[in-house]
Amino acid sequence: MERIKREDGFTLVETIAVLTVLVLIYSLTLQGIGRSHQRLVEKADLRQITGDLQLLQMESRMKPGYILQAVFYPTASGEGCRYRLDFGYQVVDREVRGLRLAGEEERRIVLYRPESVGEDEEDTGGVRRFAVDEEDDSSFEAEEICLVGSTQREYSLVIQSGGELEVTTR
Repeated sequence: MERIKREDGFTLVETIAVLTVLVLIYSLTLQGIGRSHQRLVEKADLRQITGDLQLLQMESRMKPGYILQAVFYPTASGEGCRYRLDFGYQVVDREVRGLRLAGEEERRIVLYRPESVGEDEEDTGGVRRFAVDEEDDSSFEAEEICLVGSTQREYSLVIQSGGELEVTTR
């Protein structure tokens, strides 16, 4: 009787074990890449918002006499948020998908408003450089907008009384 020569190689159990480990490593890598992508989208959205607010500040110095404001509001789907920049002579509407407002209500910030001086309320071309809430027309030391990213990380945009913009992560 002839003996069957045994060939060298991997058994079925060894092959399944190696494939299981490879699938596990692959799935963990994809999760990490997904979180990294979400953080990058959040940072890009923050850069867009801060750049737009800085543009609004520069416009106030170049073209005094206009009421310059930014309005942040949630989208209908609840994913992301929209904001509108009102330059007085032009309105720009933008959407960010990686960030949403921490609250459900609209947030309005009047960054610059022409300053009226005198009894006849004549516009002097001066610009008040502090955050003002349109509804009660009172000034604040600083105005804050809280945004939440898709990774549940919270960001705070603070506009100081001098017009400085500060972004912090909570």
